[in-house]
Amino acid sequence: MWILNKKNTYKGAALLFTTVVVLSLSALHANADNMKSIGSEPAAVIELFTSQGCSSCPSADKVLGKIKAKGDVLALAWHVDYWDYIGWKDTFAKPDFTERQRAYARSLRERQIYTPQVIVNGYDHAVGSSNSKIERLLEVSKSQDGVMSIPIAIVDDGDDYAIQIKGAAANSELYVTVVFYNDVAEVKVTRGENRGKILTYHNIVVGAKSLGQLKSDGFFAYLSKDEIKQANADNIAVLVQAYSKGNRPGLIHGAKIIN
Repeated sequence: MWILNKKNTYKGAALLFTTVVVLSLSALHANADNMKSIGSEPAAVIELFTSQGCSSCPSADKVLGKIKAKGDVLALAWHVDYWDYIGWKDTFAKPDFTERQRAYARSLRERQIYTPQVIVNGYDHAVGSSNSKIERLLEVSKSQDGVMSIPIAIVDDGDDYAIQIKGAAANSELYVTVVFYNDVAEVKVTRGENRGKILTYHNIVVGAKSLGQLKSDGFFAYLSKDEIKQANADNIAVLVQAYSKGNRPGLIHGAKIIN
């Protein structure tokens, strides 16, 4: 197991790489094993790529809100920045979120990206406003080998969260990512295609970070609660996701939510 300190940065296969303290499994397992894991495990992960400047997106934002309300799916809204030029700069958008969508396009062999787009369990995509297509993809993705099959243990260790995952197959290219997000927000748009509208957004991603690779001997990391506060996030989600060459995200093998 590799060791990282606060002065170093791990450049792995997820996005927005900053720092996290990762210590040896042998030194820390005993403490975590004796503590009760917190958080909830969703049945699926849905990622919506959306924009405040896109006239087709408000209907998809509403669909995401309905999916979120069901409570059994982790629904995340990643706001992209490529519509900012048409008159309204999305207040939640970041270039890294656009790059995540482009990386999915490479994985899915799509020549273009678009909004609103939904990625289901990292497996396939649909128009974000098509609830029926999203539901069908949810069912299809469940049959994929390994999807949402890896349990994630998170324990409250005072100032930090301890994240522990059992080992994966030696040939797996699985990486652990933490996503910071907020429950809900309203935005009054005064310019662009949605000018004059007050739009409601759900599970708005405000940042993400790679925690490292899940290896055959397992994974253990501390995530500081101060870092969550600094991100101004209500919630966090920890994802275990496959990545292929070229930093291309694939199937999501596990997820855990703390709110």
